[in-house]
Amino acid sequence: MPHRLRVPVLIVDDEPEVLAVLAAMVAHNGCAPVTAESGARAVERHRAMGGKIGLAMVSVQMREMDGPVTLVALRETDPDLPCIFVNGDGGRYSTAALLDFGAVAVLNKPNVLKGLKPALAAALAQRAGAAAPNLTSTSSAPTGQEPVTPILVPGE
Repeated sequence: MPHRLRVPVLIVDDEPEVLAVLAAMVAHNGCAPVTAESGARAVERHRAMGGKIGLAMVSVQMREMDGPVTLVALRETDPDLPCIFVNGDGGRYSTAALLDFGAVAVLNKPNVLKGLKPALAAALAQRAGAAAPNLTSTSSAPTGQEPVTPILVPGE
């Protein structure tokens, strides 16, 4: 069986159906989905992977820890972790506020698929320290970061 290296993407959503769809979309775009059904579980999964997560894709509205709180917790051990927020109704956060939290992009449900590929490319470029494509009016990507090591996914 052939093998291919894919960058792990931590996907966080407390709705199982949405989590499964996002994971399939991320896999379809050439990355390796790592799923978590809550912010707390995302922090556990991230720590267990020992810094091998390439980026986080986090739902904004979740019951226990919302998206921005989850991102803050993830960045306690990985300050340069790129994030793509996935937003249903936004609740108390505007797109500008989510970008101020340091998100590379904010994708709005149900049109996530339309913007996913460029958002993944921008987040991975940010993680690698390259100039990320300008998807938003946020500041430029940080430089000098270590690239994330892709993981080996059998059977592809």
